[in-house]
Amino acid sequence: RFRDQMDTLVYKLKQHGSTTLLVYDEDVQEDLKNAVTHSSFGVVRLFRRNNPFTDSRERAMEIVKMRSTKVPSSYIFYELTDTGMKITGAGKSAGTK
Repeated sequence: RFRDQMDTLVYKLKQHGSTTLLVYDEDVQEDLKNAVTHSSFGVVRLFRRNNPFTDSRERAMEIVKMRSTKVPSSYIFYELTDTGMKITGAGKSAGTK
C-alpha cells in the first residue's frame, strides 16, 4: 500500500514539472526504504565514515540509482563549506593517493 502511495506521489509531482527530493534516515524500516527506492528516479546516499588512513571523519556519497544514467561504482567525497557542497574527490578516500 505504501509503495502505491509513493508511486502516485512521484507521478503527481512529475506531472507538475517538479523535481522532488525525498529524505529519510537510517532508522526507516527496510520495506519503506525499498518502496521509496522503487518509486524514485534517483537515489543518493550521504554518509560519514572513518578514514583508516588519516584517522579522520570524511563525508561521502554513493549514487545508488539514477535512471537512464551511468552511475559511478565508487564513492564521491565532499565537504560542506560556507558556500555549499564541494566535491573533493571520487573513487578514493580524500587521504589516499
